[in-house]
Amino acid sequence: MPGSVGAVELPYTPANAASEAVKTRRLSFLICGAQKSGTSALHDYLRRHPQIDLPLVKELHLFDNEAADWSDAGIDRIDAAIARHFPSTQSGRCCGEATPVSLWWVPAMERIWRYNPAMRLIAILRNPISRAYANWRMEQLKGRDRGPLPLSLAEEEQRCRESLPLQHRVRSYLSRGLYSEQIRRVWRYFPREQLLLLRQEELMEQPATTLARIHAHLGVEPLPFEGAQSVISWRSVPEQTPNRPLPQPETIPNKAPTAVRDALQRLYAPEIANLEAMLGWDLRHWQTPTDP
Repeated sequence: MPGSVGAVELPYTPANAASEAVKTRRLSFLICGAQKSGTSALHDYLRRHPQIDLPLVKELHLFDNEAADWSDAGIDRIDAAIARHFPSTQSGRCCGEATPVSLWWVPAMERIWRYNPAMRLIAILRNPISRAYANWRMEQLKGRDRGPLPLSLAEEEQRCRESLPLQHRVRSYLSRGLYSEQIRRVWRYFPREQLLLLRQEELMEQPATTLARIHAHLGVEPLPFEGAQSVISWRSVPEQTPNRPLPQPETIPNKAPTAVRDALQRLYAPEIANLEAMLGWDLRHWQTPTDP
């Protein structure tokens, strides 16, 4: 049944009045972001843990699905709909999922909160400068965008208006790196301790220590580190079709050209400063040309 907060009627049950069913939701954690920041590697790392269940298929896109039924009844049906992805789940195991668009997709956090207000969230943040370029390069190799990388938010906004009132899933290279507003949206719905924020370089350079922090966040036993995870993804092997030739990886540099990087540095300087103030992080290295 719908609920209310004060005199405001809501079309759903607020989390603080959630039914007993919410306490037994299948999913207890979500790798929610950010795209092109190491979520595939983290997904594979966590699948090694004997107390953790993750689907073989990454990115179920549960909470960014605009065709789904987001009534209370629809949310109650999510567990049955995803059961086939967890065939070996045993009682007491920690079940999760990884869809990195969830941090950025505006309606997603409210839906996650309604599904399970106790959800543990993990977000890996990559330098937004290199993240934007890597995102654009990925879409070029996929053949889903043939245009240049926009170097201003105004230009991106203009290109993305075709998807209104929704966000543009392909061409939002710059807005996905505006992490501070995305983090504030999470904090609006969840206590801050339920969101574990990591820098991509922590997972790359200190995987054992970083995984120990993640295991503690999820409430599972520590697991001895078994070696760095190597993830082979589509990004180095574009899927060619006879009638639609795609660019080859060697035709698009792995790193942004100097002029592009300089423009992105200027664009993201205020955002990086915001993150330093919000999180108490030292992110000066994100402004250096050698940062990945």
